[in-house]
Amino acid sequence: MANLMTKVPRSAQTMVATLVRTIFDQPDATQVWAQHARVVEQLSERFADAATMLVDAGADLLAFTAFPHEHWRHSWLPTISCMAMCSTGLMVCLRRGPYRT
Repeated sequence: MANLMTKVPRSAQTMVATLVRTIFDQPDATQVWAQHARVVEQLSERFADAATMLVDAGADLLAFTAFPHEHWRHSWLPTISCMAMCSTGLMVCLRRGPYRT
């Protein structure tokens, strides 16, 4: 997320980070991808560079959706997970609750 935040003014970083986190809080793969598209659309007007970065990283960022939903929680560490997107330089850190099996 740090690299994405360099594309938006400091005053908007909390709002953008919150929007991006909503992508991962969806119940199924279809809704994850739909939320990604909505977030990109919302960001594109004011923060075109950030929106472009999310579009470019979309396939890597949302690759976890190819697995069954019950395995998604295993894609992240118990409390904080960072998914580094080497091809785009995008890193997203997600805060999660206690790890449950």
